[in-house]
Amino acid sequence: MKQMTPAAVERAMKLQDVMLRAMAKRITWYQAAEILGLSGRQMLRWQTRFKHEGYEGLFDRRRGTPSPKRVPLETVETVLRLYQEQYFDFNVRHFHEKLGSEHGIKLSYTWVKAALQGAGLVKARKHRGKHRKRRPRRPLPGMLLHIAPIFEVRSGFPYSVPDAEQNFVGLRNSDQTRFPTFLSLDAEIAKEFQLTRKYGVRLSLRVFNATNHFNPRDVRANTADLHFGEFFASYHRFFSGGFDIVF
Repeated sequence: MKQMTPAAVERAMKLQDVMLRAMAKRITWYQAAEILGLSGRQMLRWQTRFKHEGYEGLFDRRRGTPSPKRVPLETVETVLRLYQEQYFDFNVRHFHEKLGSEHGIKLSYTWVKAALQGAGLVKARKHRGKHRKRRPRRPLPGMLLHIAPIFEVRSGFPYSVPDAEQNFVGLRNSDQTRFPTFLSLDAEIAKEFQLTRKYGVRLSLRVFNATNHFNPRDVRANTADLHFGEFFASYHRFFSGGFDIVF
């Protein structure tokens, strides 16, 4: 049996990856030809060979024997299309299970993983060290509910008291003349929904002064004022909503 040299194997793997990216529409076939340094006619011949002999067919000519692992081009296209359109938020293991249980496509896990990585749809992960722990599975988009509360309580600010002629009475900003204690609870509840592989939306609801505490922003400090010492301009509890596009 004719053995492939390391250089031939590397060349065939590069052909596979570039063609898978073109099939997944990550690049055009013209760009694929430029990456491989092929003319349009040469690329057309490779496309024809890929179509008739399948994914593993790129190795066969260099090896001189037919591969027992040939996968029809239609199957390759179906796998890439299903991942992009229906299972883009699945990991490779769960996608492989869905191919067999939902679509009757029986392929090895290793082949599916290599095809998705070659097409640039899944990133190749670095090997974990033996002593590193596996992280818990990341929740799918739309499963997380973000809650961000802000609680503030403090003493009121001091203020000065003028008379009718605008002369200050007593000490300026004395501790004896202060606003009431300030207390406020604000919060935001938000949730993200994935629409496509690239775009999503974020819906949020915000509440301000949830306790409806009296927090005045002004005072009638002039001694000549009939309502001297009265605090006012407090804002009541109110809500607002938000809609954001995430990409």
